[in-house]
Amino acid sequence: MGEWNREGIPHKGWKCIDVIDLAEYSEPGGEIPYEQCEMCGNEKIRFAHVMKHPKLPDEFHVGCICAEKMTEDYVNPRRCENELRNRASRRRNFNKVQWRYNPEKETYSKKYKGEYITIMKSRYENWGVFFAGQRIWDFERHKIRTFEEAENIAFYIFEKYHTTREEREY
Repeated sequence: MGEWNREGIPHKGWKCIDVIDLAEYSEPGGEIPYEQCEMCGNEKIRFAHVMKHPKLPDEFHVGCICAEKMTEDYVNPRRCENELRNRASRRRNFNKVQWRYNPEKETYSKKYKGEYITIMKSRYENWGVFFAGQRIWDFERHKIRTFEEAENIAFYIFEKYHTTREEREY
């Protein structure tokens, strides 16, 4: 059910406002919640390019090829999608390293790429994330309710730290 031939839908002048990895929070080895491209009807797109046109009120979720045509940019849609693929690969590698439980301190920690990341539960049943010896995610201000949520935040913090560090090196 494509929109390329529908009257009133512009073919050019679109802007990509985001690219979403639909499998980012799915379980490893679990089913990926694919979408269908709203322009060509291609089923099973994993990376949804969120497109906006100044003449239309709605956003369109499309695949990479349609995003290239709609923006007339044949470099950045593919680059953004590749960055998300690489991030998913880094996340898989991060998750392969097991958390070690310390019963004395009641903490979980892992060493990944030379950095220590610790997750601990507060007495109020919320979780906190510590990185490089500092509390990064506060128990009270930003409530982390589950260990899985704390793991996601730990990866986010690690990614942010390493992206910032790599940018400084160039």
